[in-house]
Amino acid sequence: MLPQVSAAPIRLDLVTLRLFLAVVEEGGIAKAARREHLTGPAISRRLTELEEWLGVKLVERHARGIKPTSAGLALAVEARAVLGDVNRIHAKLSEYATGARGEIRIYSGASGLVGQLPEDLKQFVTENPLVKLQVKERHSPEVVRAVSEGMADIGIYAPSVSAPGELDVYPYQFIRLVLITSTTHPLAQRRAVGLAEAAAHDFIGLSADSALGLLLARVAAEQRIQLNPKLEVVGHEPMRRLVEAGIGIGILPDVCALPYARAMRLQCIPLSDSWARYALNMCTRPHETLSLSARRLLSHLILRAGTLKE
Repeated sequence: MLPQVSAAPIRLDLVTLRLFLAVVEEGGIAKAARREHLTGPAISRRLTELEEWLGVKLVERHARGIKPTSAGLALAVEARAVLGDVNRIHAKLSEYATGARGEIRIYSGASGLVGQLPEDLKQFVTENPLVKLQVKERHSPEVVRAVSEGMADIGIYAPSVSAPGELDVYPYQFIRLVLITSTTHPLAQRRAVGLAEAAAHDFIGLSADSALGLLLARVAAEQRIQLNPKLEVVGHEPMRRLVEAGIGIGILPDVCALPYARAMRLQCIPLSDSWARYALNMCTRPHETLSLSARRLLSHLILRAGTLKE
């Protein structure tokens, strides 16, 4: 036959466990009441209900106070473990609430990832070691779409790509476009060159779904420059390799070309066109929709961008 369960209300909650521990640790109800800022009868009633629900005696009442039974000692061990876990959970979630802990998703074009972003992120994670960063490289149109659709919290992208009106946009990193050639190319010794002159040589283009590919196509159309790439590549590394091999010339952001120039024997020649100097943008969803950790990183990146000079 199954044991009968008391009809008393179930009081095995965190408050009851805390009060039970106070009674055990203080050795009496009066002292526990003072510690917990409650009345003695209220704690006594909780204790009685707990014993009735568990169906076991937890304490022995004596004239000089209260002494836990074997069952009471066992419950005290479990109660301390439970309350300790709850305190750890609270502490951890409090870190999320203050922005000290969290996960931030960042999408960036290649120019951002080889420019100042890594150094800015390094400084941020040093100051916020409990925040996890998830960084992905994508073409600028994909970056903007990811932020707009909620797949990314912060995006770094080229201004040739339009951002929807509901996104917040900030200037971030200053970029200069350069013409890259082999060291033996006829343009290699020039101090500057325009797109119209460069287009007369064998040209290596970037895919049309990249921000730079879109920018060059738009400028060429506006200025009636015939851009007939000998080859079209996806990504900056293939372009650098093909230029190194002497197959043609190409255009890249300075941050994606200058670090490789010596090792790959490339010449990096500034483009003289005014449109070849611009700032990468940073976009996010509206500020109030971001997590506190994402807001903290956004403020850090805005502050860092404000210290940069063209």
